[in-house]
Amino acid sequence: ITDIKNKRTTTLIEAMGRKTGYYSTPVEEQQMRARMAILGFEARITDIERDGVVWHRVRLGPYGSIEELNKSKARVSENGIDSTVIRVNVRPGVTQ
Repeated sequence: ITDIKNKRTTTLIEAMGRKTGYYSTPVEEQQMRARMAILGFEARITDIERDGVVWHRVRLGPYGSIEELNKSKARVSENGIDSTVIRVNVRPGVTQ
């Protein structure tokens, strides 16, 4: 039972990332991506369409541990950037 519980916990952690914002223009999205790069993060951009508007999401992660997730929060917060923990679609054994 412990192994199953640990496997689920690991899968959950691997599936956590951080969203630093939604932007309606590519310029805003690229500016945030550049800010993340300056802070040492490799940001990924995903697009979503809602009500006919394309939103560009800037995401960090996925992270391999709660510690990494919390460190990312501290680092972006120290630099005046709000972020939210998000679930990332990651299958066990698959890296992005």
